[in-house]
Amino acid sequence: MQHAGKTARIFTFRLTDRYREDMSNVISLPGRGSELVERVASNVRAECARRGVTQSDLAVALGWSVSAVNVRWHGRRQWQLEDLEKVGQILRFPAELFLARPEGLEPPTF
Repeated sequence: MQHAGKTARIFTFRLTDRYREDMSNVISLPGRGSELVERVASNVRAECARRGVTQSDLAVALGWSVSAVNVRWHGRRQWQLEDLEKVGQILRFPAELFLARPEGLEPPTF
């Protein structure tokens, strides 16, 4: 790549096995795979299904790509609260209910 008469070098970063081992004890934040993310994704899918709204329909209504909806639809990326509010408005559904547990399931008590 040329820039102002100088050659810019592009460096790639490769994770070494040692780095992966060092990072293995890092606590992961809620995100992919967390119970809450999965619950919200499931509730969004269920409400869309009840109303006959597809991922494509939701993407158009939100002004997003279908792939952006898809990663949230399947819980691979978490929904942001502001986005859930928009989805709730589109579906005419209270956004806070996307966070609700399915009826009949209680949180564990310790």
